[in-house]
Parts: sequence; C-alpha cells; structure tokens
Amino acid sequence: MRSFLSRRVHEKVEVSPFLIAGEGRSGTTLLQLMLNSHPDITCGPEFHFRGPKDLGPSVLRQLNLIAENDGDIKKTKAETDDKLSLQFVQRMRRFGVSEAMLESYILLNMEQNHSNLGSFDARARLILDVVKEVSGQNGTKVFGFKIMRDHLILKKYRSAYPNCKVLHITRDGRDVAASQMIDHPKWGYPSIQSAAKKWAESARFALQQTEDKNYLRIKYEDLVLNSRSTLTQITSFLGVPFSEAMLDHRFSNIEWFENAGNHASLKGVSKSVNSSSIGRFKRDLSPNQIKEFEKIARLELLAFGYLDE
Repeated sequence: MRSFLSRRVHEKVEVSPFLIAGEGRSGTTLLQLMLNSHPDITCGPEFHFRGPKDLGPSVLRQLNLIAENDGDIKKTKAETDDKLSLQFVQRMRRFGVSEAMLESYILLNMEQNHSNLGSFDARARLILDVVKEVSGQNGTKVFGFKIMRDHLILKKYRSAYPNCKVLHITRDGRDVAASQMIDHPKWGYPSIQSAAKKWAESARFALQQTEDKNYLRIKYEDLVLNSRSTLTQITSFLGVPFSEAMLDHRFSNIEWFENAGNHASLKGVSKSVNSSSIGRFKRDLSPNQIKEFEKIARLELLAFGYLDE
C-alpha cells in the first residue's frame, strides 16, 4: 500500500503550486488541459476538497464501496448518499490517481495530522502531496490545479501555499451566464440577476490584484483567439518555456478524457481550440436578460473591455 508514497511527502514546501481560478464556464478546464500538455507542467482539475466534513473517513468509505463494485463508480453512485466524497474520488481518478494511491495518501495524512482531515490546511496538505507525487511521476518541474471561485478565499490558499502563483481566467460575463443558465441549469446561476452579481464580484476581485506579482489575469477570448501569445505570457509567468504541445491539448490528456465522465466542459474541450462560444449570449439570452446583466455588472464589463462606453 505505502509503495505509492514518495520521500517528498510532508517535507518542507519549497515550491508552491500554481492555482487556476475563475467562474464556472470561463475556460478553466481548457486552460488546465493546455497547461497539462506542456512537458514541464502537471496541472490537475478542481478537487472540491472542501466538501465532506470528515474528508478522510468519508473518502475511505467510498473507496471500499468502489472496490466492492469492482471499480464501478457509476454503480457506487447509485448506492451511496455521500456524493461529495465520491465526487472527490472521481476527480482524483480524472487526474490519474488510482484508488490505491489515494487511499495511501489519505491514511498517511490522517496519521500525520492526527485528524480526519477536517481542516482546510490538512486538506490543502493532502492535495499538495498528491499533486507533487503525480508531478514527480510525470517528471515535470511545475505543478498546479484548479480552484475555481475559491480565489475569493485566496488568503487561505496563500496560508497553506506560501508564494503560490494564481492564474485567473475571465470571460465575458454574459457568455458565462448563457453557458451556465442554458447548458447547466442544475448547478448554474438561478437567474440573470444572480449571474451578474456573482460574475461582477469575481471580476472586481481580479481587478484589485494589480500589485500582486504572483497573480496573472488573462481573458478566455485571448486564450482562444491569440493562443500562442497568451500561452507564452502564462509560461513565462510560471517560469517555463513555451511548448508547441499546448496548442492542441487533445493529444496530451488521454487520462483526463478517459475519465471525464459527465464533466460540464467535455463537449467543448474535446474539439480543437475555436472561437465558436465567443459572443454566444447574443443568440442565447433575451434582450431583457442582456439589458439586466449589463445594468448590474456595467462597470466590470467596461473594465474588462466587454462593453463599450
């Protein structure tokens, strides 16, 4: 069991991970897969490790159920009420982490933290250990993962990961609203007003980080329309050279695609990079919805260049 554990576990953290932040449906998955295509970068998905209160024991229970079902997560999902813990296992599998490896790290971290991994710091340590292990297996120099809207609690991450670098990807809020409300109504914004307020909140946070040298803001539209120059800027920020492999992420992320499951972005990221989703709000939102969004988030849309004076 412990054969999966490397000597790096619980050593002093000399290199912090980079973190990809952004609203859901802003291009975070595309950016993750593009960076993960770089030979010197390992980039994981969002793990949602803040989910279950007793992360350690609850995940171990799910691992036992999965083993009883011969590794079938779909069957396990139908048998359990602990959906958040199972989702955590699914995301680890998407990252290429086996159930045996995950169990090893859960047990080790529970032992060394003398806890059920209930605190943010204990969970952040677990995630770091796993991501570093996968990075070591891949032979990469730089590693990171997605945190989505958790940039709003960046102080917690900075406490756990001193000097971590943050890549914040933004997208026209009207397109974000259209994508969430139309394509993903079960978990997306419940109304256009909510969409505008949430997006504006995230946008304001990004705009306030002008003095933070470890914070880089990029736009989805630039990543899609000017991929080479935008990725060159990002790799420079991360301290690695540009790689042509990033320009077609589909051929370097086989593990992710094989375990994508019902990922919200699967359909989009399965294609080569294209601009088909830019400006989708014009066809998917009503004139009244667009007007309402622009009324609430006008200043933020202007600041990002998404709206003309």
